[in-house]
Amino acid sequence: MIHRRSLIAAAASAPLAGLAGSFAQATPVDPHPVWLEQWRQAREAWHIIDPDAEGGRQSEIELECELDRLEALICTTPAQTGKGVLAQFRFALADNRDFLTKEGVWQDMHIKLFASIETALEAAA
Repeated sequence: MIHRRSLIAAAASAPLAGLAGSFAQATPVDPHPVWLEQWRQAREAWHIIDPDAEGGRQSEIELECELDRLEALICTTPAQTGKGVLAQFRFALADNRDFLTKEGVWQDMHIKLFASIETALEAAA
């Protein structure tokens, strides 16, 4: 038998349950940090391959394809969180550090700039 009190209780709790579910769904989680770690591991593995060893050249090709795939994901997937942006920034630094930190820039301002940006992103993430 349905009572007035049970209907009121059910009606009162329904919006809260829906609201809690919408908050859980609305909180974005970026895959960029995971992709960055996978990219780092693949890059380390690529550096130790001996292409002249048996299967070495094939392993090298497979890792190059994996590195390309991860790079595309990191670079073309828009980040929605501070952690995602931080992972993209760290990828940009890791993949371009030689170019970005080359000598000859007045008082190494570019190095200081990137360190400052990374510190701010860490604090925000």
